[in-house]
Amino acid sequence: MFRSKSLSLCVAGLFVIGGMLACRKKSETAESPSASHPTPGREVLYWYDPMKPEVHFDKPGKSPFMDMELVPKYAE
Repeated sequence: MFRSKSLSLCVAGLFVIGGMLACRKKSETAESPSASHPTPGREVLYWYDPMKPEVHFDKPGKSPFMDMELVPKYAE
């Protein structure tokens, strides 16, 4: 009984650690240079959070929803 509880806790711990590492890796790759710095010569219409593209912002920065960098939406 004790051994199965220990094994279950170890497996659950590995899932938690793996999930934390996966989220960390994802947020590092989501922050590209173009996300925080607009391309020179292109007009930025607004900034948005990729997870909530319907919400627009006037300035670059961090999203209040997911703590991700806002992405510029350029004029065509």
